[in-house]
Amino acid sequence: MIPVNQTISNSNNGDCVRACVASLLECNIDFIPNFMENSNEGYAQAVKKWGDELGIIVLDISTEDVGIFHGIHVMAFGKSPNFENCEHAVIYCNGELSHDPSPSKKGLVGKPRGYTVFMIKDYSIIKRLIDPGIEA
Repeated sequence: MIPVNQTISNSNNGDCVRACVASLLECNIDFIPNFMENSNEGYAQAVKKWGDELGIIVLDISTEDVGIFHGIHVMAFGKSPNFENCEHAVIYCNGELSHDPSPSKKGLVGKPRGYTVFMIKDYSIIKRLIDPGIEA
């Protein structure tokens, strides 16, 4: 995991999810879409759809099951400390905050409500993110 900070910080189309995905995939944020923009299905479905298109398994897990991913960085969701009635995404590892892409670096209010794990079946996917002209 390489920490990437969000570039948009607001309650409408902030890109904390995008920054977390870039952090977990260790790539430039510009290679990841802002899942909060133009998403009629919601950001969670937009992330899954994007992952399916690239061959990345996007797995949502409950707070009870997160322990099985010991030592693995995961995206965590919860209440934003910066915007009322808004969710925020951060990176957790071993049950603790590892990276907050927000400029405030406040993490979440309380415990995460859920987690998302990204499983890459083939690392040539990352190369295709960076250079879409590369064939798998």
